[in-house]
Amino acid sequence: RISGLDLGAAAERWSAWQQDEHDWFVKCGPRAQRELRSEITTDVAGALQEIARHRLYRDEFAPEFPALLRHRDVAIRRLACEVLIQIGTSESGPALAELLQDGDEAVRDAALRALRAITGLDLAPDPYLWRNALRRFEVS
Repeated sequence: RISGLDLGAAAERWSAWQQDEHDWFVKCGPRAQRELRSEITTDVAGALQEIARHRLYRDEFAPEFPALLRHRDVAIRRLACEVLIQIGTSESGPALAELLQDGDEAVRDAALRALRAITGLDLAPDPYLWRNALRRFEVS
C-alpha cells in the first residue's frame, strides 16, 4: 500500500524496490530537500518531480510542503498539490484548504483534488468545510 505499486507476491521484487528507494534517499534525498528550499524555481520543480517518483520516504519531505503550497510561483503551488496527490501525506491539509481561495483556478482545482485524495472525503471547495473536516480527520 505504501508504494502504490503492484509488484506481485515475489519478495525479491519488493526487496529490490525497497533497496532502490533506500539508496535514492541516502544519495539524493538531502539534495532534493535542499532544492525544495531553493530560491531557484526550476530547482524546486525538479526536486518535486523527483520526490514524486519515490514513495518510501515521503514523510521525510512532508514538512516542506506547507511552505511550498504558499510559494510565490503559481506553477510550484500547483505542482506541490499534484505531488501531494501522489505521495498522500496529510500533514499539508490545512495549507491545501487555504489554497481553495488561491487566485489561480488550476491551483484551486489541484488543491481540491489533493484534499480529496488524501482524506477520501468529497466535500465542496469551501475552505471552512475543509478546515472543520480536517480537524475531525486528524482526531480519527
